[in-house]
Amino acid sequence: MNFNVQERKYSALKTLITVAILMGRNSNKRRSIESIAFISIFTALNIVITVFISIPINNGQGYLNLSDALTILISLVIHPLIGGAVGGISGLISDLALGYGVFAPFTFIIKALEGILSGYLFRITVKRNKKLGLGLLPVYAILAGLVMSGLYFVTDMILYRDFSIATIDIALNALQGLFGAIVAIALSYSLFFVPIWKQISITTNALFLQK
Repeated sequence: MNFNVQERKYSALKTLITVAILMGRNSNKRRSIESIAFISIFTALNIVITVFISIPINNGQGYLNLSDALTILISLVIHPLIGGAVGGISGLISDLALGYGVFAPFTFIIKALEGILSGYLFRITVKRNKKLGLGLLPVYAILAGLVMSGLYFVTDMILYRDFSIATIDIALNALQGLFGAIVAIALSYSLFFVPIWKQISITTNALFLQK
């Protein structure tokens, strides 16, 4: 059992390296290369966090990791599309690597929406009122985590058609979402005042605003 888990983890590592290389070769345009570079780096990091770093809960029936935290964090402090891509791609690959392939397509959509939702709600509010946006940041992060858990409830009902299983899973997913949101909130407020992150945000904004 442990051998199979370990084998899946190393398989995930090989997969993410291959994906990063292929993504890096996909385009020779500056805009595409730079945006793909951001996505590749953070996708690799998120897969490592998901596959290799986790906190078991509920007597081993579930686990907490920082994948949602990184997805929401990137969406808030860099760009919603970057965060959405990172969340979706890393979630899909992690599910495939850990033997949850049936969830992979659902995870891709759910994690992408988690990032896009939190990031764009925050950006829209900040553009109208910066102080209000910063004040509502925790609300948007937590909302994204709860939406994620709700969408997994729908996924469980589609796949298992068992309300009891879906109910147990939504509790664990809600805990995961809240855990990720809290970490993302704490890091976001810290990183907003770090010059290098301000520059990264400016760079990615420019990339997505280019025609």
